[in-house]
Amino acid sequence: MISNPLFSYWGHREKDYDTTLISEGYASAFKEEGSTLLVSFELKDADAKPFAAPLAEESGTSFLTILTDRQDWFREDTLFNYFDELTDQGFFDQFDQIVFFGVGMCGYAAAAFSVVAPGSTVVAIAPQATLDPTFASWDMRFRNKRRLDFTSRYGYAPKMVQGADKVFVIYDPSHQEDAIHAALFSGPNVALLKCSLHGHSAEADLEMIGALTEIVDAACEGEMSKPTYHQIMRSRRRSKPYAVTLLRKLRGQGRDKLAARLAAWASRRYDQTYFRDQLDEMEGREPRSAV
Repeated sequence: MISNPLFSYWGHREKDYDTTLISEGYASAFKEEGSTLLVSFELKDADAKPFAAPLAEESGTSFLTILTDRQDWFREDTLFNYFDELTDQGFFDQFDQIVFFGVGMCGYAAAAFSVVAPGSTVVAIAPQATLDPTFASWDMRFRNKRRLDFTSRYGYAPKMVQGADKVFVIYDPSHQEDAIHAALFSGPNVALLKCSLHGHSAEADLEMIGALTEIVDAACEGEMSKPTYHQIMRSRRRSKPYAVTLLRKLRGQGRDKLAARLAAWASRRYDQTYFRDQLDEMEGREPRSAV
């Protein structure tokens, strides 16, 4: 086992896994538990916490996490070689079910590297299809990353998922760039799933309302589908965390009329001071909790 600063945010849990230093900016963690493998791509930052490892441990699922502290969209030859070696060794052949998961940049990687395991399932939240200006010159958010090579191996994510069994792309249709990237994923194996009003915070919001774990669990159990996704989201829309999240989004977007209606409904349903105070503030009254 190799100790690596990338795993510092895992605390001492690193010792429970087989870890590999892939390069200066990339490392992997693996634990074999069952015939299902969850492959996650995760970005380490100050507020990050591991996602796949604790989820896999709770469900008895094997996991392989690719961890980085770089924002280079996993476009590194040493990482390509790492996946080439895993494929040559027959690593992915030993699992009956394989799920690739990631968000944003990591969602791109989940889709792109899924090509190593034909018949797998991909769950990508707000992924980029590519940053190659030939295809994505309209996306001005990552202009300083356009020099990255998206034309070599594991390059154009929508093409890489063609061999997957099922591909679930979760995105916010009100976020124009994410919606266009999502539309580039097409084919009979692709399901575009709308997650309105969440934008780039979709992962945190879905995790807050408890939906993210259910979505990934369903994928690992081979039960993920459009109806399953909508059922999960419907069951969460009447939860208090969802109401808090949605209210913050609406207020941040300046949609106070709709936010006031939500706050009024939530204050009656949950009898929460937070919702009453938000309603008072929007209607120009002193919050009752301050009186």
